[in-house]
Amino acid sequence: MYCVELSPDTDPKEVGTKAANLGRLMELGQKVPPGFAITRKALNCFLLEANLFDTVRDYLSTSESLDRKIRERKYRNLCTRIEEAPLPEQLERDVAKCSERYLKSAPAGLAVRSSSINEDATEASFAGLFESFLGLSSAADVWRQVRQCWCAAWTPAVIDYARKMEVELVPNHLAVIVQKMVQADCSGVLFSADPLTGNPWIFAVDSTFGLARDLVGGNVPGDQLLLEWDTGRVVERNVAEKPRMISASREGVREIDTPSNRRNIPSLTDDQAREIGRIGLEMDRAFGCRVDLEWAMAGEETFLVQARPITALPDFFPCDLEGEDAKLAWSLTGPDPITPLFRDLRDSHAWVQYKPEGVALGHLEYEERDINGYRYATESVWRDWRGSMAELETWLDAHETEHRQEWEAKKREMQATTRRAARAQEKAHSVAELIPTLLEMQHCMAELEPMNLGPSQSLGWLCEDLLEWFAKERVPDFDRSKLLQGIATYSHERTVAVQELGQSIDEPFVRETFSELPFDQVLPHLLEHHPACRFLRAYEAFCWRFGSRLPTWDSRPTWWAQAGEIEPHQTLFAIKKTLFGATPDVREVRREAIRRRKDYAEEIRQTLRKPDPNLVDRFDRILAWTQYWVPLLDDRQWYCPGNIRLSELIWETGVGLRDEGVVEKPEDILLFTSSDLEEIGRSEALQKNRDLCAKRRREWERNRRLHPSRHLGAHREKSAREKKPTRTPREDAPEKVLQGRGYTPGQVTGTARKVADMTDPGMLDSLTDEHILVCTPEAFDGIADWLSVLIAVKGLVSVNGPDRLHHAIQLARECGVVMVNLKGLDPEHIPDGVPLQVDGNAGTVTLLEER
Repeated sequence: MYCVELSPDTDPKEVGTKAANLGRLMELGQKVPPGFAITRKALNCFLLEANLFDTVRDYLSTSESLDRKIRERKYRNLCTRIEEAPLPEQLERDVAKCSERYLKSAPAGLAVRSSSINEDATEASFAGLFESFLGLSSAADVWRQVRQCWCAAWTPAVIDYARKMEVELVPNHLAVIVQKMVQADCSGVLFSADPLTGNPWIFAVDSTFGLARDLVGGNVPGDQLLLEWDTGRVVERNVAEKPRMISASREGVREIDTPSNRRNIPSLTDDQAREIGRIGLEMDRAFGCRVDLEWAMAGEETFLVQARPITALPDFFPCDLEGEDAKLAWSLTGPDPITPLFRDLRDSHAWVQYKPEGVALGHLEYEERDINGYRYATESVWRDWRGSMAELETWLDAHETEHRQEWEAKKREMQATTRRAARAQEKAHSVAELIPTLLEMQHCMAELEPMNLGPSQSLGWLCEDLLEWFAKERVPDFDRSKLLQGIATYSHERTVAVQELGQSIDEPFVRETFSELPFDQVLPHLLEHHPACRFLRAYEAFCWRFGSRLPTWDSRPTWWAQAGEIEPHQTLFAIKKTLFGATPDVREVRREAIRRRKDYAEEIRQTLRKPDPNLVDRFDRILAWTQYWVPLLDDRQWYCPGNIRLSELIWETGVGLRDEGVVEKPEDILLFTSSDLEEIGRSEALQKNRDLCAKRRREWERNRRLHPSRHLGAHREKSAREKKPTRTPREDAPEKVLQGRGYTPGQVTGTARKVADMTDPGMLDSLTDEHILVCTPEAFDGIADWLSVLIAVKGLVSVNGPDRLHHAIQLARECGVVMVNLKGLDPEHIPDGVPLQVDGNAGTVTLLEER
């Protein structure tokens, strides 16, 4: 098929981007002049029939190396052959048939325009490099200009631009659009950002009477308007003198004198400008980027004749950093503006809010600022304990009990608030009743977060260091990791529940679903086909208990669909492994670890009693501190269920606000601040609440139109953590032996399984008890359900990870998995599938020969 009608189904690979964008405009309900596209197949057929395909290909590949005059001559010779070569018979008939059909109802004739697969893209526009022809009144005219469009596909200017933009040209990259002409009263161009400044809050419009052919080409001046982005209000207008205009009529397209009484008046009224602005904003939102639209008005109708992304906009991000702030290096923390509902919650404040008197426990120090709604932060610095180990022991003697009691009290408070919120949510019958519960839950979590970022973030490591300091000169070959096995943790309790869930499955269709489907399809399948099954009810109860993502949330917007600390895939992985008996019982693993821990602790006591019996009391006291504080970084039992409850409260309140007519969608609740919600809860004035929502939405959308700079303020050098690793195997070891740090004792041999994403269903499904996980830095992003994964493998190797991978280390100890951290090693050094020996005692990873 050589000709296809312009439609929403137009394929860009067949008809080029310009034609496909016209189809997209049709799909979006915009008026587009009807027409058809002569496909790339037509050009391909023509070149092959004329024996020119190889000629064009050779010209494209050698053009850059040619002298300018030789290059121009070769191009002109190529064009001559294009113009003179006979047309394939079927191609000529198809184009003539379509052209004549449209000419019958085209009083101003037809327009012929190029449409390349490379143009009008976000990265490269090829603007003005191809050809357009207007006012054609016969099929012969159409064919003559189609040939000219084809010739324009390979001009030296096109080739140079393509090479500069790193676009590879192929001989048949061009299609051609044929459309009815619009008998325009006025026409022009709209940019949904000011092309001179990059300001996305201003739309720029150029317009003129009649057709905008010469205006678009930059050959004549036109009226220039600046519009407010969301209202279309004209904020600035410069009216040009317009002595000539391009007219389209039954006589064709011609240049005529502009009537004297119209030469110096605006070509667009304010109402027309607002309509152009409205269409521009709709297309900007639909395309998801700033757009360049060519438009034409005929009577009461507005037609769009081209749409493309604006390329190479100037950077625009107003920045108000002053004084000392301007001297600091600020980095963007996320791609979107801060959600107003959580705008007042700042992690930097939480880190420093809890500071025990008289001591500087470990914490992060950094600054945060909101600029145009986006959050920026300075580079964080970890401030650790600043005294000696002897001073730490003295301080813990005096203060450890009070900090332990305070932590336990805060944890109970959080759990009580979560239970209270659940009861209140169940009893609430209106938005006014839900809002106080939501705000109490949010306030409670904000207040308790600093406690979570207080001693629990550093005392565990400090106590470990203190324990080693105390024992290393008194106990030969002391191994503190042996004393940290079998400790009760949130992850242990959670994995026990997961295994119980897997063991309880007695519904055949659930077992079949786990057996036959990938992890990411299990829950959707059961929700669709067996929504009332016992397994889903038990799984949902598990999610509420441990703060995991609820299965029904996948149909909600991104914020809710991603809520919850643990990815469902990891939980489903552990359920499946348990269901089919592929993992050890984690309770038995812990019992064995407890036995080993107690035996080792008793060995140390026996060693300490010999020189001084009093040392045993000190050892037991330091050991008790360590075994209490080390697991607390993993203790999310207090936080995760509260987070899930808060997420559900926000959603239910959003649904209520939608039903009341305050917001359009439940997720619009995120546009409100906490103070806004308090006001809405007290107010019964519906219109007032709607106006508040409209105001907040405008603020949000206004900020979202910006492209924030990644860095602001002082010049920022790459930190050592961001630089690529260059470490090689240790010099004094064989090439295949990699030296790192062992965190759990033992030695295992297995097969490397390279992991960058701990949530990948395919990766999880491939794991066996012969695998040793080799985790790249990306695998440690976020919080993973390490225990559920580790019970299914032999060992864990961290490649180029940080020194202290607390969650992974503690849980590797928990289930007896040998772990070594190879800090600074290039992940490429360990291939996927290679046999490995991991020695936690020596801290080495050995690449074995293929077996």
